[in-house]
Amino acid sequence: MTNERKRDIIIFASCILIAVVSFFAVAPYMSDPATFSKTIESLDAKKTTVAEMTAAATAASAAITLLPNDIGTPIAEKLVDLSGYFILIFSAIYLEKFLTTVAGYIVFRYLLPLTLIALGINRFLKTEVIRRLGLRIIAFCVILMILVPASVGLSNLIENTHDIMIQQTIDEANEAADEINENNDAEDSSVLEQFLEKVKGGVSGQIDKYQTLLSNFIDSVAVLIVTTCVIPIVVLVVLVVVFRQLFGVAGSVWEDAERFKGAKNSLIKR
Repeated sequence: MTNERKRDIIIFASCILIAVVSFFAVAPYMSDPATFSKTIESLDAKKTTVAEMTAAATAASAAITLLPNDIGTPIAEKLVDLSGYFILIFSAIYLEKFLTTVAGYIVFRYLLPLTLIALGINRFLKTEVIRRLGLRIIAFCVILMILVPASVGLSNLIENTHDIMIQQTIDEANEAADEINENNDAEDSSVLEQFLEKVKGGVSGQIDKYQTLLSNFIDSVAVLIVTTCVIPIVVLVVLVVVFRQLFGVAGSVWEDAERFKGAKNSLIKR
């Protein structure tokens, strides 16, 4: 038995062993939510923040419509329009949570074992198409496993600098809604009249206050869209580019090595 044949057998056995370990041991571990507890906790915290913003925007919108002469209706309608963006953010968060555990199960239960078995068998077949396809699937598996933790970690860095602004927006919206609702529900008519007179006497000031609130909501929604939707896409693109470059270099080295080995064998035969 030649040394090359022994090496092929060792690589084939190693691929089969790793595939078995991946299927029976790694897959259950990587699909367990406890494995990614920090990532899931971060996503849950973000989901809670979005839920609070949705409730605050809805309450503020409903309260602003109670102002006299419909002075706040345009602002209230804009706040309602933000609900579509909240749904988008919620969807992105749930998708990330879904990928966190499901990706590990798919990769280590199916993709990686099957790919390793194919690459192991290919050591005897010497088929270039199978080798290239196997390497690309492995690269895809790595990207899939890195994507969510990397994007969540980067998102947290950005959100930490805007947490105060987002929480302040939620508090201001709740305070504005409470102020309007308390005065609107006041049993003492004089209290309600005083509030209405205050609003009528300073319409521009009130409008500026609610416009600022709307602007803060838009800024907060923009931050959440960037951290939940844009950053995962950017991370995915970066990972794809990096792995294409790495595997492109690896492929070139492999091809050069194969050509060198072929030339060496030809010289030996001569």
